[in-house]
Amino acid sequence: MVKAAREGAEQLKNNRAAFEKLKQTESWAASAGLKQVRSLAKLLSDERKGWREACARENEKLFRVRQELNNLKAANAALVKEKAAAEAAVKQAEGVLPRHLKRQMLTTPS
Repeated sequence: MVKAAREGAEQLKNNRAAFEKLKQTESWAASAGLKQVRSLAKLLSDERKGWREACARENEKLFRVRQELNNLKAANAALVKEKAAAEAAVKQAEGVLPRHLKRQMLTTPS
C-alpha cells in the first residue's frame, strides 16, 4: 500500500510538473500573442497616422488649387465685363465717328 501511495504521489508530482510546464507554455504563447497583437496595433496606428498626414497635405493642396481657381474665375468675370464695356464703347465710337465725318464732309467746301 505504501508502494502504491508513493507511486501515486510520484505520478501526481509528475502530473503537476507537466501541468505547470503546459501552463507556462500557454502563458508564454498568450504573452507572445498579446505582444504580436500590440505590435500590429502599433503598426496600424502608425499607418493610419501616415495616411492622415498624407490626406491633410492633399486637402491643403486641393484647397489652395480651389482658391486659385476661384480667383481666376473672378478675374475672368471681370475681364468679360471689361471686354463687354470695351465692345460697347467701340460700337458707340463707330456710331459717333461716321456722323462726325459726315458733318465734316458737309461743312468743308470741296
